[in-house]
Amino acid sequence: MLARSGKLHQRQRRAALPAAAARRGASRVAAPKRQPQPGRTAGAAAALPEVDATTIAYYAIGASAASFAGTFFLAPRFKSSFKEANDWQSIYFDLLAGGGVPSVTPAAAFAKRKSAVLVDVRLSMKYEKGHPEGARSLPLYIPIQGWGPAATIRRIGFSFFGIYGTELNTSFAEEVASLVPKGREVILVCERGGSLQNKSGTKFGFESRSLKAAYYLRKAGYSKVSYVEGGLSRWVSEGLPLEGGPDDGAPIEAEEEAAPAAPARGLLAGLKLPALPGMLRR
Repeated sequence: MLARSGKLHQRQRRAALPAAAARRGASRVAAPKRQPQPGRTAGAAAALPEVDATTIAYYAIGASAASFAGTFFLAPRFKSSFKEANDWQSIYFDLLAGGGVPSVTPAAAFAKRKSAVLVDVRLSMKYEKGHPEGARSLPLYIPIQGWGPAATIRRIGFSFFGIYGTELNTSFAEEVASLVPKGREVILVCERGGSLQNKSGTKFGFESRSLKAAYYLRKAGYSKVSYVEGGLSRWVSEGLPLEGGPDDGAPIEAEEEAAPAAPARGLLAGLKLPALPGMLRR
């Protein structure tokens, strides 16, 4: 009996399977397929507007006009904005005609920092990051001033070469005169020092801001002017002390002159010494 009832249940289960499958299939609703919308294309290039011959002609005329303006109007202004009143060649020959500019080693400049005035002619921002101990900041070049056409073109030109834009400090000599008396010895220091001596492949020495500064100071009446050999680079390589921070702007005192010898007093006052024999005077 038990075997017969088990077989009956299996037959009933098999008969029920197709019906259940049919019910499940009827309950499912197929998702509708998305139809492509009219007017849309797969490629992005099809969305670009068509360029006709008239538009191309206008572009060509505009480019020609810009090239003409740049060649005959902007280019001359661009060139003049970089040119200084005194170029390096004229400064070079003027310094040579005046006997050259004496140079001192960094160690000698450091030893004379109290008797002479050590002037750092680099940009003030570089001075603040680090400068020779005791040096004063009087930059020969300053950041480009103003935003006129010439200044803007000069900035663009410097940025094209990845250089920070500067221009000559036309008040350099006046600024030095306001701080340093003309009787004091001035020792100039820049990045590299430069040289008036020619080596293989050079005709006008090695240009530097120290030598240019010496030229302007001589024109302003300073007679005791020298510069540091090798500039700040050699100063650092020799391990000489540095300091940071801005310049305090305090004027420098004039060099004290040696006081005359005091007259003899006491027993030697008014005493006349006898003339030495001729043999001793020789």
